[in-house]
Amino acid sequence: MRLFGWLITYAVFGLFSKDLSGQNPTYDIKLQLDTTAQTLAVNAAITIPEGITLPKDTVWFHLPFNAYTKYSAFANEQLKFNMTNFHFRRENEYCTTSNFKIKDGNQDIPFFYKNDDQEFVGFLAGSHDHLIFDYTLNLPKAIDGLGYKDRNYWLRNFYPQLLKFDGQWYFQPLTQFVQVSFRSADFNVTLSNPFGEIMSSGELNYEGADAKIKAKNVKDFALQLIKNSTKIYRGTFKSGDKIIPYNVVHFIKTSDKEWKGIDTAIQNAATLWTNYFGFYPYSSLIFNVQNSCPNCYLASGLLQRQDISSDDFDLNTYISEIFGEVWVESQFDINAKQNYWLSDGLSEYYFNRNLSQTSTYSTKNHSSEFLFSNNKYLYQAIKERKKMPLNTPINDLSNQQQFANKKGFSCVLFQYLQIIVGEEIFDKSVKSFANNQKILTLEKLVRELEINSGKKLQSICDIYTKSNLNTDYKMLGMDWENNQLHIKIANEDSLSLPFLLSFTRKDDSVEDFLISGFNGEKSIPVNLNDVDNIQYVSIDLQGVLPEKNRDNNHYFPNNSGKFGSFKLKNLFTNEDSRYRKLLMMLYPAYNNNDKFMLGTVFSNSNFNIIKNLSFAFAPMFSFTSKNPLGQAWVNYNKYLNNNTFDLLTIRAGVKSFNMDYNQKFDFYLKYIKFDPSIKLRFRHLPVTNITSGLTLKAYYYIRK
Repeated sequence: MRLFGWLITYAVFGLFSKDLSGQNPTYDIKLQLDTTAQTLAVNAAITIPEGITLPKDTVWFHLPFNAYTKYSAFANEQLKFNMTNFHFRRENEYCTTSNFKIKDGNQDIPFFYKNDDQEFVGFLAGSHDHLIFDYTLNLPKAIDGLGYKDRNYWLRNFYPQLLKFDGQWYFQPLTQFVQVSFRSADFNVTLSNPFGEIMSSGELNYEGADAKIKAKNVKDFALQLIKNSTKIYRGTFKSGDKIIPYNVVHFIKTSDKEWKGIDTAIQNAATLWTNYFGFYPYSSLIFNVQNSCPNCYLASGLLQRQDISSDDFDLNTYISEIFGEVWVESQFDINAKQNYWLSDGLSEYYFNRNLSQTSTYSTKNHSSEFLFSNNKYLYQAIKERKKMPLNTPINDLSNQQQFANKKGFSCVLFQYLQIIVGEEIFDKSVKSFANNQKILTLEKLVRELEINSGKKLQSICDIYTKSNLNTDYKMLGMDWENNQLHIKIANEDSLSLPFLLSFTRKDDSVEDFLISGFNGEKSIPVNLNDVDNIQYVSIDLQGVLPEKNRDNNHYFPNNSGKFGSFKLKNLFTNEDSRYRKLLMMLYPAYNNNDKFMLGTVFSNSNFNIIKNLSFAFAPMFSFTSKNPLGQAWVNYNKYLNNNTFDLLTIRAGVKSFNMDYNQKFDFYLKYIKFDPSIKLRFRHLPVTNITSGLTLKAYYYIRK
């Protein structure tokens, strides 16, 4: 559902490391849109309030609208994500800027660009407390919330942003998939001769032929002029004692059945997120539904997302996730250059908490042992050696790894921290940053959690963010010592982290005990009396540890062994380390000599279940030759700590079918093929998306 991250550019008026909370610059912007020439004339007057002092040498502004060109960081990112449509546009579909001027009152200010793409502009500092930027944009075909499409106009990233400065300037080019937060500001926008329906996060009024928009305390101001849409759902929702209007605008045909409960879904989501973070932060909510993502974005109270059409689409879940992103974007000032994944991870964490509290979960009928997909992806990535530390520079990550870090592993980190300190302390620590408008980084959040909980957490966060080290706890068994239940556990790796020891009863209720990390073997006393009612005991039942092997994390006391009952499962089943299982599926086949064959495949792994030692056996029977046939193989994977190779695969396969038929003597010529092989996979940087290897393979045939 969530295949991308949104961009929010950073603009902070500040000097050195001074806290500027409560001091918003004011933008007085005059806009004139020419729908024939596809241009936007912008006159942006910026008033800097008292108490905010600019640096004494050079002042730098970010011009995000200059990023929508063919040769820019934004364009390069599109190519990295295999989105070539933007890079290969016609020249008139890119954004260009003309008649660009910077003034102080009526006096022109000389300016200079940092580099050729003209995304960053600077000028010598002085007593410039009232700056005016004047220019004309040749609007691009809609991308990332700026431009035109189907007679509709989106205006976002059309005004200059002062770069963040805390002793050094932060030059961060505009990119679509890194969610960056910038400082709040107040906006007074005048749009001459508007057309269509105007939507924005501010209050809209008309004075003659002009539209006037006022928006207070907005981080990312955007507006849209809609003339061509397929459907608009309108309504209101309550957030505390506030009544907020909403518009859900569809630009494609969508199912009326799926969206029938939109009003209830929005109110349910608003209630949940209000309980977490207070009143809805804006005067309205505008949500656009598109069929693709080149124009998807998140701004203050106004966002655009791709339509999700699937059999398991749930409107309540979809809307709750959207509200989470809006609330987190509004409440937290996040240093995304340092923690690019933090905003997405935090909204995903609270979204998952909402989901777990509003849905009924049973370990008996759930298709996987992992309640949330984030935890499943973490375990699979560890098994495949694809997990990258959260602080890996974003340019060193592939698009899949960026998504995994922002939406997956970051969320799991917050789940783990909440387990250790408890929900109450975790919420108190997180909300302190929103309430006090403090810049949020992981380091500052960890320090706040340590102060409020009295527990040491820094080493835990270092493991999640700076290394690929893994834990490997193993359940040995349980017994009674001195009339008290003891659980015996071994740590088969040098890394130790605290974990939850969970007792799942036959009625699916779970009782947890927080255990400190340790090395070696340990017998842990537990105050639990109803042992006969225990279905199984688990280490890290929620799947938040970086465990490299969960197959030894469970013990079934009433089954006289570690595993539960043996299960024969569908070949496409999900990972579930609590049970022994063999995967199977009917496997019909056809070839020229044997014609149609009926077969079955048995295996211990699939794309969802990763095993170091995997096998498959597919017996078949030909109704034409009346012969038993089939194939089988076994793979052994060994990951290597080597600068040249990262994986060794040893494989052995056997296959037997009929290769010819003699009509004169009425017999089939059967073959048996053996194909042992050894493969070494070369190590490549993940961002390259390149896979290559060196294989030594042998073939041995027997004909009969």
